[in-house]
Amino acid sequence: LSLHNCSKITDNGVAKIATGLSATLTHLNINGCPNIGEFGDRGVKELGGHCHQLKELLVDSAKRLEDAGIIGLGKGCPNMECLMLSGGDNMSRKGLKALADNLGSLKHLKLVQNRRLQETDYQVLVNSPMCRGLHTIEIERFESLTDKAVAFLCRAVGRSIHVMRFLYCHNLTDYTVVVVSNFCPELRELDLRYCGHFSDECVHYMAGKLNKLTALKLDGNNRITTRTLLRHIEREFEFVEMANEWLGYEPKPAVETLIAKKEEAIVHHHQAIKIQCLVRKRFAERIFWVRYRERLIQHAIPLFQAQVRGFIQRKRFMLIQHQIKRIRAAIKIQCKWRKYWALKTRLAAIAKRRYAAYVQRLASLIQRMYRGMQGRRRTDERRVEIANAQVAKARKRALQEVRALLIQRVFRGHVGRVRVARLIDERAHDEEHREYRERCMRLLQRIAHGKIGRIRMRQRRAEVAEQRRRWYAAREVQRVYRGHVGRLIYKAMLLAEYHRRRNVAAVKIQAQYRGYRGRLLAAVARALLLLRAQQQFCALEIQRFLRGCMGRHYFKIHKEIVTRERRRKVAVVSIQRLYRGHKGREAREIEYHLQRLESQAKPLFMHLRQLELEAAKLRKVVAKAQHMEQLMAENIAEIERELEHCNKTTSKYTDSVRINNTSQRFLTKFLQVRLKDLLEHETETHRVKHIELKKKLADLRDLDRDILLTKRELEPLTTGLIANVKRDRVKRLREMIWRRRNAATIIQAVWRRALVRSALYDPYFEGWVQRMDRNQSDKPYYFNTTSKQIVWKKPLAYYYFGERTVSAMDALRTQSS
Repeated sequence: LSLHNCSKITDNGVAKIATGLSATLTHLNINGCPNIGEFGDRGVKELGGHCHQLKELLVDSAKRLEDAGIIGLGKGCPNMECLMLSGGDNMSRKGLKALADNLGSLKHLKLVQNRRLQETDYQVLVNSPMCRGLHTIEIERFESLTDKAVAFLCRAVGRSIHVMRFLYCHNLTDYTVVVVSNFCPELRELDLRYCGHFSDECVHYMAGKLNKLTALKLDGNNRITTRTLLRHIEREFEFVEMANEWLGYEPKPAVETLIAKKEEAIVHHHQAIKIQCLVRKRFAERIFWVRYRERLIQHAIPLFQAQVRGFIQRKRFMLIQHQIKRIRAAIKIQCKWRKYWALKTRLAAIAKRRYAAYVQRLASLIQRMYRGMQGRRRTDERRVEIANAQVAKARKRALQEVRALLIQRVFRGHVGRVRVARLIDERAHDEEHREYRERCMRLLQRIAHGKIGRIRMRQRRAEVAEQRRRWYAAREVQRVYRGHVGRLIYKAMLLAEYHRRRNVAAVKIQAQYRGYRGRLLAAVARALLLLRAQQQFCALEIQRFLRGCMGRHYFKIHKEIVTRERRRKVAVVSIQRLYRGHKGREAREIEYHLQRLESQAKPLFMHLRQLELEAAKLRKVVAKAQHMEQLMAENIAEIERELEHCNKTTSKYTDSVRINNTSQRFLTKFLQVRLKDLLEHETETHRVKHIELKKKLADLRDLDRDILLTKRELEPLTTGLIANVKRDRVKRLREMIWRRRNAATIIQAVWRRALVRSALYDPYFEGWVQRMDRNQSDKPYYFNTTSKQIVWKKPLAYYYFGERTVSAMDALRTQSS
């Protein structure tokens, strides 16, 4: 189902589609639908909850996708093969883990825009079921995608990935290319457009690792030069050529066929190397044992002599070292004693100086303590005077407060006693009234309870009588029913006994008949077994004879196949050696011509680089100018709407921010005049900016045209030069091969004429005949009837002329003369 560019469809529509087509929906395309995910990810949740057979889902314009929808999609659609999701700014580690653990059949994954994932969150992809069959992955506008995250991703996908695209990921550097090259050697297409931090080093590293690369896109990376890209064409990158529509490489025609041939050649090369290694290992082992024997003879005895001499010298050296150690020990003892004596004298002097300083410090301390004591004494006396004055004031204030409290206590006691007497009288009256009400209530309750009890007693007696009557009736019914059931069981037992006796009689009859039948069948089986044994013996004899004939025939065929395979491998190794030599000489010749033309192409490269830099700067200026023009157009439209509102309004005052960039209230007529002036000014400015933008666009087109022309001029000096060198070399080699073939043909003709003349002028050439002697050999021998000579090798006369008569030979000789 394709709903491409259906701008009015929302999550409700997607939910209804998921509910209605839950059993049959396998492919869904909702690209270009901007209302998807406007108020959540309900549509994606419903797809994951109902459409379990979904294999392809394309969503490139969703506004918002969260973990809940992504987890539901991963768990509900295990057969998903192609998945494209956008608007996943809120997708976290949980959503990514749900996709990695459940989508085991996924082959194509595209994720657009995310800011929540961290670089360590990508570790959940390692060893996940999703990455085992994934061959295409596309990631765009991921702010958290770093070199470490790419390392986790490449470690997860490994050698199965064929296409990788990282667009607008500004945190990637050359280390990303190193990781991709090491973990993904089978990569066919790599897209690193508009990342901005890649340089020529990444191209050099890719050239040494990614030999099967067929497409490379590097637009937006200004540090990568065209010369670096041209350097590796037809050398490390055999299946690409320079792209015309982007910066990088594009695949050659029929690139899959070229890759298949290359892989086949690599397999043959490895097989040849293995054979060579085995042969060289055998020769190396022989050489090793010969050299090892020589080494034992030439070096073992000198080595033993050297060890003995070394032991004697080391013993002498140890004695000398012992004497030197004793002398050094004596010197150390003297140094220690002298150092101790000097230190003791110095410490005594230091102790005297320290005691004098200690005495001085104690005297100063005593003086400071005495003077402090006198100061504290005077301070304490002053503090006592101040405290006495404050205590007298406090005593006076406390006496006044005590008298006031006494007056308040007496007054409050009088008021409390009056109130308590009044409350006691009220409580006694309430108590008498409550006792009277309680006596009346008890009397009424006693009368009512007696009447209700008598009614319940009469009802209970009636219920007991009814229960007794029902019990007697049920007992009578049970007695009658149990008697009936017992009689039925007895009849069933009599019938079962009858059936049992009948079955016993039938079993005895069957046993007698089956015994008779078994003895009859055993006799027939015994006769058949003897017959089959005889047939089996005859069949085995026939098979043995036939297998012997077939084995000898197949052995002969196998021997021929092995011989042919051995010759083919020898031929393959020779062809590989010749082909590699040819390619090496061709690469050297191309490099030689490129070095010769480097000085001619260097000004063009510099000119192309300068034009590309100017074009990049001008593109930035044009983009900025277009953005400013769009803002000015929007500003003019807003001013026109505000002016139209001012012309239609009837209020005296109107609010506006267009006059002084601040929200303020103006007279409507004044605001109309100012808005008209502002609109005319903005319109004129927009017209001038638009004219300047057109001029810059024209300059940009001229620069692009100059760049294209420069590239066309460079093509004969780069790609064209390589093609010309290859074509001239092929032509030269073909001419040399034709010359060698003609020379070999002439040599063969001369040699064959010499052999024919030698056979023709043999005096006994006319009497050779072929004979067979089965007693000696299966091969024929040749007998000369004239000279009576017998040879086993075919003579030249018989090879060229066969069994000819004498008259025929004379005629042939006459014709030749």
